[in-house]
Amino acid sequence: MNKKKILLSVAAVASILLCGCTIKNESEEAKKNEEVKREPSFAEIAKEVVNNTSYFSRMKAVLEVKLAAFKDVEISDVKEFKDRVSTIYAEAPCEEVGDKYICKSIAQIGLLECQSATTDENDPIVIVKDAILTNGKTRKKVNLVLLQGTDLSDGQATGIKEDILSGMSLSNEYLYDAYYAVYNNIKDTDTPLYFSGISLGGMVAQQLSGLSYIKNYYTVSNVVSLASPILAQDDINYDVTTVRRMVDTNDIVPTLSTQENGSYESKYGDKNKALVKTGNYKTFIGTHVFSYVEKDGIFKDVDVLGNEFGGYYFEIDKNKITKYPAEKFEQTRKKLYRR
Repeated sequence: MNKKKILLSVAAVASILLCGCTIKNESEEAKKNEEVKREPSFAEIAKEVVNNTSYFSRMKAVLEVKLAAFKDVEISDVKEFKDRVSTIYAEAPCEEVGDKYICKSIAQIGLLECQSATTDENDPIVIVKDAILTNGKTRKKVNLVLLQGTDLSDGQATGIKEDILSGMSLSNEYLYDAYYAVYNNIKDTDTPLYFSGISLGGMVAQQLSGLSYIKNYYTVSNVVSLASPILAQDDINYDVTTVRRMVDTNDIVPTLSTQENGSYESKYGDKNKALVKTGNYKTFIGTHVFSYVEKDGIFKDVDVLGNEFGGYYFEIDKNKITKYPAEKFEQTRKKLYRR
């Protein structure tokens, strides 16, 4: 097997997917979390690639099948795709009531996660403080951490490298920045955390929930991923955390897990469960970009906790939404040195 060609296939997949920090300068704090202290070296990555040859072979095989669907794509389909991209992410993600968002479905949360990709600021880490989780009868305060998917913007740590590293459950710059965004900006450790992300963001959300520091100092009540493979399932504390993963069977990305040989299923049963549906898009790109965030799509009846007809929704104060960058490590390090 030509590993160079396999890696190029990985890069090709990652590059076409759309939605798809500050650091406290104290060595003792860095020691609290060895998992995110640095990215692996090239030699370590190469070793993982060799150890996961079957993963990349499977990825190549799945990609070949999915690419075959493009033979049925017409020029009109491409135009419709471009028009859809320019409109769907520009919509208000949730119902607006005064200064509040009322987010009733996981598709709306997905739109909120992708919203930064449509603005000049383009900061992919979204923290929402003091959101209210309610079903109309009970009310609970929750802090939200929402993560955008793959974005190839210059200097942003949400690219192909992060796709590959996260896909192999390795430390990466996006995970590093998401961790420090939580550490530096959510000081209230009594209020539960809710993690969600789309595509790469969903992969990092799962990794983040399994980090020792996060588990030791916070309670992560829910993790909901959209268009992501299963990751870090053995690291999550299921005594307090429930994981839900949104999967469209026409999408290639949820199958790209090194841990489960392409399966959607977890060995933790209802504590880490995939909600599997089949959409109507002709290609996996259309599926990956649109299926999870359409307000009237296949996930419209799935509540914000990832349960179909579950009835839970968020009340969000728009003034308590803050966005943070995911920067390449060299840029983050220069910020440190300027302090």
